[in-house]
Amino acid sequence: EAKCLRALNANRDHSDAWIVLGMVLQAQQRHDDAIRIFNALTLRQPQVVNHWSNLGAALRTAKRYDQAADAYRRALELGPASAQLLYNIALVHMDRYDYPSAYEALAQAVGTGSTDAWIRCTFAQCSYDLGDVETAQCSLERWTEFQGLTNENMVQIASLLITLGKPDSAAPAVERLTRDPPDGGAGLALANI
Repeated sequence: EAKCLRALNANRDHSDAWIVLGMVLQAQQRHDDAIRIFNALTLRQPQVVNHWSNLGAALRTAKRYDQAADAYRRALELGPASAQLLYNIALVHMDRYDYPSAYEALAQAVGTGSTDAWIRCTFAQCSYDLGDVETAQCSLERWTEFQGLTNENMVQIASLLITLGKPDSAAPAVERLTRDPPDGGAGLALANI
């Protein structure tokens, strides 16, 4: 924070310093301060997609879901629909208990070709929760190729595949988890598989 403030004292128009300061404030759970920074950036540079995405993230963290959805919507209007942006939009829909809209955003995120583990696992779970078992199964078919796969993802994958009646597909995840057991909440979930 201090480095950002020094950089901004030297040059008030240093956008990168403003961005980093907003992220630092958000990480410190100083949500209102982060929102003010990101909002100011959207006013200074309204065409920059990342400013709107950062504002959406800060608003979502502050549980201001309708405003977060508006910020993400603006980001979507300005630039390409990246998988990460669509995922963030889906998370806001889920926060608002609008699972059909979350499903649509996640389907679009997966449609970009994303193999991000969080996106794919969230899409599979959302599909299953909405009764679309076939899509849930299809979205997990090549789970070993997912990018950024964590133990928490593998617990979710194994649990969902077992629930879907695919224990053979779940076996590799369970084997990996038993070799390298997770701790915390993922470890407790593993105990239930």
